[in-house]
Amino acid sequence: APDQQTPLSCVLSASPRHRLAAMLQKWGLTDTASKGGPEATLQKAARKFLALPSSSLGGLTARKVKEAGPQGQPGDAARGAAAEWRRAAADVLLSSPAAQSLVASQDSCGRTALHHAAGAGDAHMVEVLLSNGADKDVKDRHGRTAAHVAAARRHREVATQLAESKKEAQDPDTFGHTVESILREQMRSDVPTIQSEQLSLESEAFLRQYVSVNQPVLIKGGAWHMEAMSWSDYRFLESALGREVVQAAPVPYAKNMGLPGAVEGTLSEMLKSPKVWRAEDASSSDPESPPLYVFDATVLRRRRDLMKASAPLRQVFMEKYCSHVRMPQLGVGFRGAGAPMHTHHAAVNASYAGQKRWFLMPPESASWSLDPAGTWERTPEFQALRESGKLLEVVQECGDILFVPEGWGHATVLDSYAVGVAQEFVPWASING
Repeated sequence: APDQQTPLSCVLSASPRHRLAAMLQKWGLTDTASKGGPEATLQKAARKFLALPSSSLGGLTARKVKEAGPQGQPGDAARGAAAEWRRAAADVLLSSPAAQSLVASQDSCGRTALHHAAGAGDAHMVEVLLSNGADKDVKDRHGRTAAHVAAARRHREVATQLAESKKEAQDPDTFGHTVESILREQMRSDVPTIQSEQLSLESEAFLRQYVSVNQPVLIKGGAWHMEAMSWSDYRFLESALGREVVQAAPVPYAKNMGLPGAVEGTLSEMLKSPKVWRAEDASSSDPESPPLYVFDATVLRRRRDLMKASAPLRQVFMEKYCSHVRMPQLGVGFRGAGAPMHTHHAAVNASYAGQKRWFLMPPESASWSLDPAGTWERTPEFQALRESGKLLEVVQECGDILFVPEGWGHATVLDSYAVGVAQEFVPWASING
């Protein structure tokens, strides 16, 4: 929530301009009434910053991606824009008389600006904050120093920079993780697979072993107990949701992003549409373009009676471990449909029908794409990523649950008729929690 962070922590998280504006307003730095004393300087700087066109992180990112061109790497361009924005905004705040207070202040989770700079992996800002008196030994509510946060977010260089001594590297947080153990676990090049008898989403072990350290995991058979497993036969899905209006597109939420190709209709119509439907086996008569993918965030909001049957997260987990949980999203499609590479908050994804291939990229190399996943899979870029070792591949079968951590890039391609429900959440253990 905005009132849990200082303006400096907010900019170091590369938060949107409107959120920074809310912070500055909360601190009384954008009041129309002029201030006196030390606050006058900061108020003037805040107004000056908010008047700059470059204070829009979205606008700066769009410009950087455009400058990179079609041959550039949009992920690198976006990360570069975020770093430039962070440093410009932080410079304004750290040049004010309030700098010392901003550096030392802890939010309601016990985190300081240094935690947020470490979470962003910004080695430059970490050095700036340390030179401004930041205490690297301060721990948040989970017993984590800035080094723990950097390690969990896979920023190895920053983590080792902050945990220089053996004592610092081996100091455990409340989950039992040390900086050393987190970095060691991240050396693996696959997605761990656990049987549902050994791990469930309701367990503290799920939070401790995977969520708290931003580690993906596939839980085999994790959704078998859910009522929505009946949707593996799309006649049952059609019976339950066939009259609901949904959106289908080559790329999920294409209409919201101003992209072409989106259509709307009832789910029954979509399941029969040649734009959506594909036979289980490929044939020469298949259209060259990938089928449309039904991915909708409104249908289960309207049908609360089916939410309990299909939403992966249980109420007890949400109340105990989450600061925010989004409404579940329904995905339905046939062979060749899917979602392009993208990132967002942590999410659990339950499969109730078919088989789906996932392509995951860790946060430090994640990117966004607007190309349909079935098309992207045939590009030289995809082959280069696969050969580089940055792309982790995992197959999710009917009844499995996949946890995708915050900030991890992920794309999907359906191998058959498939139904899934995804639910995003922000755990208290997150730097954004």
